[in-house]
Amino acid sequence: MRLTGALQQREYTKWNAFKIMVGNAQYGPAPYYGEINYTGMMVEKGCYSKPR
Repeated sequence: MRLTGALQQREYTKWNAFKIMVGNAQYGPAPYYGEINYTGMMVEKGCYSKPR
């Protein structure tokens, strides 16, 4: 979510991706880390839904 949040915020560069992976940087508050609300809600829905 942090990498896609940086992409949504137009902050995605190789250097920022490195900082996210190694240094735990983020470009928005948890739990979406800069992602748009719809995407974050769908991720949560997928994580917490019961399998068929």
